[in-house]
Amino acid sequence: MDTQNDARNLTNPALREVCRQAVLEVLETMFFEIPLDEDIPSPVHEPDALIACARFDGSLSGWLCVAISRSCAGPLAAGFLGLDEEEVGEEECRSMLIELTNIVCGATLSRLEPSGRLHIQQPVLVESPHICDSPWLRFPLSRGSFDAALSTGPYA
Repeated sequence: MDTQNDARNLTNPALREVCRQAVLEVLETMFFEIPLDEDIPSPVHEPDALIACARFDGSLSGWLCVAISRSCAGPLAAGFLGLDEEEVGEEECRSMLIELTNIVCGATLSRLEPSGRLHIQQPVLVESPHICDSPWLRFPLSRGSFDAALSTGPYA
């Protein structure tokens, strides 16, 4: 995919579709979660969200952020870790979010640059509600929402 001549965030239909496909695959296969409805563009993530971001560089550079509603963090962590929801605490939710961000970033980048040489930095938890001024893509889940934002290019 030639992303060099296109918009470098999720306003680009091709980038949005690649990210959408990656998120749907990861949620279904790794977290046993299927969004309730179609994904929708959103200017911001949920206000109560837990947020993690991963930077990447190589043949493509930029970042990908994932924000999940606090209400769905426990169920997602339980599904991913194979635990009962009552066994999941804050630390498991944070660890799951870091891994979820890494997996979604890798799945997205492998679709964008199938032959690319890329390095994904360890995702970090982010406290700032204004971490990203790029558009988000929201996936409604049974107990909250999953939001993703992506930006590529030299100024990402």
